[in-house]
Amino acid sequence: SIMPYLDQIDDAAAKIGAVNTVVNRDGVLTGTNTDGIGAVRALSEKGPIQGKRVAVVGAGGAARAIGFGVQSAGGQVTIFNRTVDRGRKLAEDLGCEFVPLSDIMQADTEIVVNATTVGMHPNSEKSPLPFEFLKPGMIVMDAVYSPLKTRLLEDAEARGCTQINGLNMLIYQGGGPV
Repeated sequence: SIMPYLDQIDDAAAKIGAVNTVVNRDGVLTGTNTDGIGAVRALSEKGPIQGKRVAVVGAGGAARAIGFGVQSAGGQVTIFNRTVDRGRKLAEDLGCEFVPLSDIMQADTEIVVNATTVGMHPNSEKSPLPFEFLKPGMIVMDAVYSPLKTRLLEDAEARGCTQINGLNMLIYQGGGPV
């Protein structure tokens, strides 16, 4: 981790526990994490996040950053994960609800974000979510960017959902704080 070598760490990186961008301002090295920023900007293109019920699938670093970013934008986050212990820990750290991924069919959500690697090349035929879970009008974002059109996004399109691919998040990460 680069964090011990930095002069400052912004609030987002401190809460997330990871830095992916370092800015040098007049010799002061400041660490930040732009994953949440990228996700929020990509989601905000499709509508407001404030007050929306957002399912974040996964419990790794991307899920942590996205969950934090969505909460900061006023979204109500629920973490869904296959591994119960990891999912509970992340939800506890973020101060939000956890539900095992096996129970996602009962979820009432308006936005869903896949923050796992399920569907990434070379396993692009897989989706982290059941086809039937996706509802018309739901916003579905996949953090996976290879392939751009994942199985999850193909399913979302077939079900009448708004889709956001991982490239949008990646592009908006580059436009984070500098």
